[in-house]
Amino acid sequence: MRLPTLPRGVPLVNAGSAISAGVSLARWWLQRNGSLPTAAGLGLGIGILAVVGGPTIGTALAIFATAAEVLTTPDALLDSLAQLEE
Repeated sequence: MRLPTLPRGVPLVNAGSAISAGVSLARWWLQRNGSLPTAAGLGLGIGILAVVGGPTIGTALAIFATAAEVLTTPDALLDSLAQLEE
């Protein structure tokens, strides 16, 4: 059985997904009071992993990036509401 192959020059992972996953992880780390250099390293590492890891890894990281966005949004909203009440 022969597996299908992509034509040459077609990226395996969308660059936007890799960037989104890296930025989401960096934002999550910074919201947890992590350091900026660590956040940059984690974001860069996840972005590279998304590109090098292939479509399965890229898709999994995109799903985790979306979940991180959904989970951190309520925290940001609650913080904003708390500041408005003061």
